[in-house]
Order: sequence, then structure tokens, then C-alpha cells
Amino acid sequence: MLILIALMLIKKPTSDIALRKIWNFLRIMKDRLRNCHNGGHDFLTVVYMSTYVISPSVTFQGSNLLNKIKGLINSSPQRVVWLLRTTSPYSFPQNPRSKALSIRNLQKQAIDSLRDRCYIVVYNKNEFLNHAKFLVYYHICFSEGILYHGKYYGSTNLTNAGLSDRSGRFPGNYEEFVVIGPRPRFLRFTNSDKFYLNEVYDLLLHKFRLYTDRDYLRRFFSDHLRHFDRLLQHAQRILSGTTLGEVYDAYISIQMLYNQTFSILDQLPGKKLTVKLIESIEKEIGPPEYTLELEMKAINDLTFTERILSEMGLDKKELKELLNESVKNVKKMREKLVEYENAIRLIANYFDEKEKKFIRFIEKNAQLHINYVEKVKRMAEIGRV
Repeated sequence: MLILIALMLIKKPTSDIALRKIWNFLRIMKDRLRNCHNGGHDFLTVVYMSTYVISPSVTFQGSNLLNKIKGLINSSPQRVVWLLRTTSPYSFPQNPRSKALSIRNLQKQAIDSLRDRCYIVVYNKNEFLNHAKFLVYYHICFSEGILYHGKYYGSTNLTNAGLSDRSGRFPGNYEEFVVIGPRPRFLRFTNSDKFYLNEVYDLLLHKFRLYTDRDYLRRFFSDHLRHFDRLLQHAQRILSGTTLGEVYDAYISIQMLYNQTFSILDQLPGKKLTVKLIESIEKEIGPPEYTLELEMKAINDLTFTERILSEMGLDKKELKELLNESVKNVKKMREKLVEYENAIRLIANYFDEKEKKFIRFIEKNAQLHINYVEKVKRMAEIGRV
């Protein structure tokens, strides 16, 4: 049995080692794709990538990262499945002094570059924030009976400061990461493979159904509205009188709900409508609170939190005022969400140009993607072909 030992590597502020490792991944992907495509092989490439933020300006050796990703997908669109998990740009408040250079606009630009040919996920109801950074690669050649597999994971975001040394002008970040492969092996799968492939299949199918199945879209949106209403009702009950810790917990839950609703609107099809709703909510109610601030404020021990809050000088009256204001804002937001609910049947009328291209992409490729990923997922469940 071959035992692989993964060593943690440190990317020092003056190093570009992380970026070079990513580029090596992309080179191997390109070589494998060319080999199987030119040989007329039966194959599938699956790339599962996750990052908190992604910059549109990541470059190395004269090439741009996003352009390289698009080139790999375009080289064999029916046989390349690229799934990207990241953060909705609307989770970040807009910078009024420099909108073009704000994190929201840069994140939006990167996502826009890929969303017409890449399966992008910016919201999951079971999580508050996607903070994972990894790249998992599978190239399965059924004709040769070979699997090429590799992993890259660690603390690095897909940014120039995170991956490289920024060409000596300013120091980059201090980061850690692990690289395994990519390397060939016979068609055998581990429990780790099974986990990743199941996630890819579930998220791929979810994205496909959001855009092609109006009943599924309605159920998905209705689930969020029910969750929305439950948290709102709970917060209103808390306002009637309870402990300091419970008031604080309700306040943070409502703030997270407000933030997440921007993400779910961004996940939904119909950008012409969802962007209009987001802009209207921000203008009339206010922008979301920064995600990392909310992450810092989240609690899991009410008793301990009460002591901390008291030491900070916060009292129940002040927190209730904050909670009451948040409840009013969330109620206003809830009223605006009805417009999307009423538009679901004709949501295609609100597709922007990128979405229209994505629809053409999935009409040509998605069913084959789903069938092949399901086939590989079943192979992983039994551990082999």
C-alpha cells in the first residue's frame, strides 16, 4: 500500500511558492486534458475549489488565474466540471469612497468572470460563512483506467498577497498550506474522495435545478422564508423580557440572518431582479454588517457571554434597543422578498447576459456533467470500478 505523507509548507511574505504550486496544478490539468481529448478517450475532469475571497488580478508568468480557469473549461466543456465555493460580494459592505476598488466590487468582478461556465456557490443554508481554502482535483480516464488526483489546502485566499510576494513592491502574507500530488493512481477511491465527490454532486445538482426547475427554486426560496420567519418570531419573543445573554444571542442571530439574505439573493437566478432588490434594501434599510465582525460576535455559551458583556459595559436595555431596531429592519427586508417570490414563475425574464450564457452552457453540458459525476460518485462509494 502506498502511504502519502502531506507536509505543511509555509509561504513566507517574500515567497511566491503557493502561487507556483497552484500553477503546477493548472499545468498538469492542461496536460491531462490535452492527452485525453486528443486521444479520443472517455474521461472526466472535476475541480472543486473553495476560497473566502478571489481577486481578479492574480497573475503569474504573464498569465491571469481566472483566464487560465476559463481556458481549461473551454478546452473541453462537456468533460470539465468546475465548482467554486466562495463568498457573495454582497456580504461585504460597499466602500462609498472607492466603489471600484472595494472588496465587494473586486469579488463581484472575479465571480462575474466565471459564472457563465462555472458552477458557483455563494450560499449554503447550513453554514454562515465559507472560509475554507482548498483545491481538489480529479481527472478520471475511463479508457486507460487511471485516476489523477491532487489536493491543495491551507490558509491562502486566491489573492496576490495570499499566494505570492507581490513582486517585491510590498510584502505578501504569512500563510500555511499543504500540497498532495497531482499524481496518477489506479481507479481506487478513499473515504476522503467519497466526501468531496458527494459534495460536488449535491452542489452541482442544486445549481442546475435552481436554474431549470421552477418548483425546486420555489421550494428552496420558501425554505429560507420559513427560516427567516422563525428567527424573526423568536427575536420578537426575546424582546418581551429575558436574560442579557439571550437578548445578545437573538441580536446576533438577526444580524446574521440579515447578512445571509444578501447571499441567498445573490445565489438565486434572475440577477436583474435580485440586484435591484439588494440595492433597494441597502438604500432604504442599510448594508449588511461585515461577515468577520459577525463571526467574532457569535456565541455558544449564554452564561459566559453575559459576564463578558457586563465587563464591556453593555446592559440589557441597550441591547434590546439594538435588537428592536434590527427586528424592524428585518421586517422591512421580509416585505421586499415577496417581490422575488411572486416572480419565480417568470424568473427567466430577469436573467442578465451572463446568466443567458450560463443557461446555454448547462443546456449543452450539465446533464452529461451530472451523469458522469454520479457515475464517479458511485465508484467512490464502493471504493473502486
